[in-house]
Amino acid sequence: MTIEYILCVCISYIFLGTTYLIHKRRWILIFNFLSLVFNGISYSLLGAWAGLGVVVIAILRNILFIIQDKFDPCNKTKVDDYIILAVLLIASLLVAWKTYDTFFSLFTIVASVIYTISVWQKNIKVYKILGLISSGFSIAYSAFINSIFAIIFESCLFIVTLISTIIYLKKQKLQKTQNTINFVENSTK
Repeated sequence: MTIEYILCVCISYIFLGTTYLIHKRRWILIFNFLSLVFNGISYSLLGAWAGLGVVVIAILRNILFIIQDKFDPCNKTKVDDYIILAVLLIASLLVAWKTYDTFFSLFTIVASVIYTISVWQKNIKVYKILGLISSGFSIAYSAFINSIFAIIFESCLFIVTLISTIIYLKKQKLQKTQNTINFVENSTK
């Protein structure tokens, strides 16, 4: 392992971890894009071609979603959203087909598909939950390609994601309770 590889993995996971602390979709996409660039470099340094293939698709995904959010910041899912998702999923299947060498090489594809769905839809809660599942598959793929640093950082990311998801869900529950109390108080006046 080279210093370039270690540095790329570190930077990649700093940007990716930051996405789980952000609550605006646009910034999630931008930080994830930066993470993907460094992740792609680290995969290429390891010769992990399935991982690199999914990163290329993910970079295109984020560019599409960033452009789409700029011109149509609506939080509703439309027909073009489904078309984009279908194209990204088909591209992921093609990468899986072209780079398949063992069952474990599919873990990066599954992680990427789950993550793609998480950023495709526009609900931060779902993003965080699917991020946990995607992270689990990424840990398995990192173990398969013998990327010690990716295992360590992905495990740390999993913990950060889990904690931020729990905090987010507790805040949502507290806000819902407060809204109910306010509604009851206002309706009794």
